[in-house]
Amino acid sequence: PAGTYKITGVTGQAGLSASDANTRILGSGRETTTLVYTSAQANCPSIRVSSYDVHISHIKVDGTANDTDTTNVDTQECVIDNCLIVGGHYGIALRNSTDDATDDSAYTVNHNHRITNNQLRNHRSTGVYCYRISRTLIAHCNAKDCLVDGFKFSGGSAYNRVVDNTAEGYTRDGFDFYDGIIESTIDANVSIGNTLYGFEIKGTYAGEFSDDDYVTRHSVFSNNVAQGNGHSGFGIQSVRNVLFSGNMSVSNTLQGFDLGTVQG
Repeated sequence: PAGTYKITGVTGQAGLSASDANTRILGSGRETTTLVYTSAQANCPSIRVSSYDVHISHIKVDGTANDTDTTNVDTQECVIDNCLIVGGHYGIALRNSTDDATDDSAYTVNHNHRITNNQLRNHRSTGVYCYRISRTLIAHCNAKDCLVDGFKFSGGSAYNRVVDNTAEGYTRDGFDFYDGIIESTIDANVSIGNTLYGFEIKGTYAGEFSDDDYVTRHSVFSNNVAQGNGHSGFGIQSVRNVLFSGNMSVSNTLQGFDLGTVQG
C-alpha cells in the first residue's frame, strides 16, 4: 500500500532478497510507495534478485544512504517496470555471475529481462549497469544526474534491445558500450549534456577468431541523438560489421562522429 517503508538490512545481506521464483514486489505507485534502505556495507543492495520471474513495479526505492547497488539482479526473466530508483552506487545492476566471457554457457545466465519505464536519479556511479546480459529489453528509461555513466554495457552483452532511453547530466558518458556489443539493436536513444561522450562504443580488438576479441559486432545503432556533450557525440572504436543509420550529433564539444579501428 501507499506509504514509506524502512528496510533494515542484516549484516552481509541485502535489504530485501527475492530468492523465490515468481515473486512480486508491487507498490501503489512510484510517487506513493517508497522503500527506504540505509546501509554502509559493500555488496548489500536494497533489493537483490537471485531467482527467476521476479517482478518489481510501481514503487520508489530510495538508497540515498546506501553505499552499494540499489537493485542487483543475477538471474533470468526479471521485470523492473515503472519504478523511481534513487541513490546507491548503481541504480539497476544486471550482473552475470559467470566469469568466463569466452564460454557460451555464460549466456544461459542473466537473460530475458524487461527493464522498462523507470526513472533513475542521483547514483554514485551508473544508472543502469549491465554485465554480460543477453536477450534483454531496456526501454523508455530516463537516467539523470549521476556520477559516472548513464547506461553501461560490458562483458560481451549480446542479443539485446536498448530503445528510447535518455541519459542526461552524467560526469562521464551518457551511454557506454564497452568490451563488445553483439547482435544487438540500439535505437532512438538520447544523450544530452554529459561530461564526456554522448555514446562511447568501443571494444578490445584481438583478431576476428581470437577468444579475446571483444569488438562490437553485427549490431545496429539507429536514430540516436547526442546533443551538447563535453566530448564527441559518438566515439566509435573497434567495431566490425555494424550499421550506423540515422544518428544525429548536435553541438557537442569535439567531433560529431570519432571513428577508429572500424571494419566492415
